[in-house]
Amino acid sequence: MRSPPWPRRRSSGSSSSSAPAPRRSGARSTLHGAESVLCPEWREGQSASLRAGIAALREAEAVVVALGDQPFLSPRAVEAVIGARNPETPGVRATYGGVPGHPVVLERSTFSAILALDGDEGARGLLAGPGTRHVACDGLGRPDDIDTREELEATEAAAASRLMRTKQVA
Repeated sequence: MRSPPWPRRRSSGSSSSSAPAPRRSGARSTLHGAESVLCPEWREGQSASLRAGIAALREAEAVVVALGDQPFLSPRAVEAVIGARNPETPGVRATYGGVPGHPVVLERSTFSAILALDGDEGARGLLAGPGTRHVACDGLGRPDDIDTREELEATEAAAASRLMRTKQVA
């Protein structure tokens, strides 16, 4: 297997990559070996977080973007989009039931355009053009977007219900 396209730092046997975090304080944190990157302009929307992450990783060949409010994205989906990357294309996008989603891989060729983005759209427009590869990630996690406690509770209840049905069939 190829090594990941993002820069890695070794410490205590773990590796890490950067991810933007909309924090208001000047503190940095590390979670599971990934170092957060502060995004002071977080109120500007998705593009601000994406710009902060790309600025921190500008030496990388490519970056993987996964959203923090999609807790059911699978590491297997990340592996699938990384496995499909081609530096000659703008990037790779996961699809679920044919609908584009995350994770995505953004190649270095998109970084300057990403750093010029503004608003709340992220890299969607850059990946809508020709050349973007699409990888079906059906069965490799779910793209549920959880923005509120109510959405989280409803998703957990649905998962518990599916688990109960599965146990009854078995």
